[in-house]
Amino acid sequence: MKKAVLLVLPAIFALSCTLVARSVTCSDNSIASGNNFNSNELSSKILQTSTAGSIIGDTHVCEYETDVEYRLELEQEIDSTRYFWLVPHDATITSGQGTTSITVSFGTTSGNVGVLTEDQNLCDNSGYLSLAVTILNSPATPGAITGNTMVCENDSIVTYSIDTVFNATSYNWIVPPGSTITSGQGTTSITVDFGTISDNVSVRAENTCGNSAYNNLAVAIIDVPTPPGAINGNPSVCENATGEAYSIDAVANATSYNWIVPPGSTITSGQGTTSITVDFGTISGNVRVRAENSCGNSAYNNLAVAINNDVPLPPDAITGDDFVQTNSTGELYSISTVPEATSYTWTVPTDATITSGQGTTSITVDLGTTSGYVRVSYENACGNSVYNELYVTLYSTVYNAITADIWMDRNLGASQQATAFDDHLAYGSLFQWGRAAEGHEIIVWTSSTTSNGTEQINETTTNATTAVPNGGNLWDGKFIKESYSPYDWLVPQDNTLWQGVYGTNNPCPSGYRLPTETEMVDERQSWSTNDRTGAFGSPLKFTCTGYRKRATGSLYAPGNYGYYWTSTTVSGNSKAIYFTATFATFFNAQRANGNSVRCIRD
Repeated sequence: MKKAVLLVLPAIFALSCTLVARSVTCSDNSIASGNNFNSNELSSKILQTSTAGSIIGDTHVCEYETDVEYRLELEQEIDSTRYFWLVPHDATITSGQGTTSITVSFGTTSGNVGVLTEDQNLCDNSGYLSLAVTILNSPATPGAITGNTMVCENDSIVTYSIDTVFNATSYNWIVPPGSTITSGQGTTSITVDFGTISDNVSVRAENTCGNSAYNNLAVAIIDVPTPPGAINGNPSVCENATGEAYSIDAVANATSYNWIVPPGSTITSGQGTTSITVDFGTISGNVRVRAENSCGNSAYNNLAVAINNDVPLPPDAITGDDFVQTNSTGELYSISTVPEATSYTWTVPTDATITSGQGTTSITVDLGTTSGYVRVSYENACGNSVYNELYVTLYSTVYNAITADIWMDRNLGASQQATAFDDHLAYGSLFQWGRAAEGHEIIVWTSSTTSNGTEQINETTTNATTAVPNGGNLWDGKFIKESYSPYDWLVPQDNTLWQGVYGTNNPCPSGYRLPTETEMVDERQSWSTNDRTGAFGSPLKFTCTGYRKRATGSLYAPGNYGYYWTSTTVSGNSKAIYFTATFATFFNAQRANGNSVRCIRD
């Protein structure tokens, strides 16, 4: 037996019912027409009965969302029942009124979606069910992002956060390329492992209704500073020198600099900056500096500083021609400036004259007929340095009346004109074809068949990729060993080398060049015999120097055979003359071999 329930409806319904043991008397047995009653107001006025069931549908919808479906599910089907749905005042039921399922278009007001059920025969069996629906807006843009704006390369577990945004259900974070969010994506706080690229850390708020704009925080990635550049300052100072200045250029990202000086020396000012002042003691050592910042420290850069015990170090190497024709005038010899020098003293061979520059870093000399040393020392407050020296070999010319050609009287690198075909003092240097006289060719001969072996210490198997030495190539000054075709020290080959007085890498003195094959043929035809006897008996007095092997760098047949280059090229090789005790001939020589050079005047 059901209990009696009083159902009170608003005036619009004008319905009252009394239920007693399913006997019904109704003053009005109909539900008022209309679709859009205020469900909030109605629910406050209805004394609800217990309708066993529920409303199924979204409890959170977006402003102005359309086609949102709600349906009534009853635990027990009721026959002959009518349904009346109620929605918030600015929402609209677009379909389904009077059924168990409706479609709604919402406005901006939150409220209840409700349904009133009425049995057409038993009006007191009416009931009211409702479902609270909240209207959501797209969230606002997050406020300021809190976190570091400068981080180190590959820094990890760096935290960024924002305040909670109203209506947001999630947050989307973006970090710079190469960086990774390790935790917190979707929340108001993340941790980041950074890479190496500077960019924004960005975040937006999200919910089912949409996304806010991103807010950004620019983050600069900084690295450990690079090592400082060259240290400026004196590399040589007197014992107990004071007030010596050393400096570097500023290093990007550096916030401080750490200097170290030799034991017994003291930094009197500037520690932590790019420039210091030092009082030295008596111990030589490095002046060192590194750049520092919050990410770490660079490697040290060093400047070796020699402490002079009253005697300065010798000057750098002398630059100038060391193979000069007799009685040459206006020859220039120079050294690099020595920062601590106050004056320079030069000496020259006995019959040579310094015509200008004494006391400076550069002199002009008129030479005589005597080979000898050009020397230089310098002076400063600590005393006088020892000499640096350059031995200058003077050569003469010879004239072949048959060919009418003028030649140097000796091989390049030889200290004298030959006195015999196996005179080792007249052997000179062995050049790889096309290379400049930059050190690879030097042989220190100790007899007619041997050298001191130092030439094989200065070797490499790395091919040259440029014909011109520049002071930085791995092969500069080294004999390049080659075991593979086309057996050239240079890759790719270059047939334009050694062509004429102005040809690239011409090793001969000014006004001289390599002979062509034709000129060398004319010279050979002028000999009395076609062998080494004829070669030495000619005005040129050729020697049997042998040659240097391309594959091993070792010497072959010195004292027995002679090999001399020409400038003529053929099929990836170069023409050379070869003579022995029994014959002389021309052949296609592989350019990586080391042969003698005799220069002809242009």
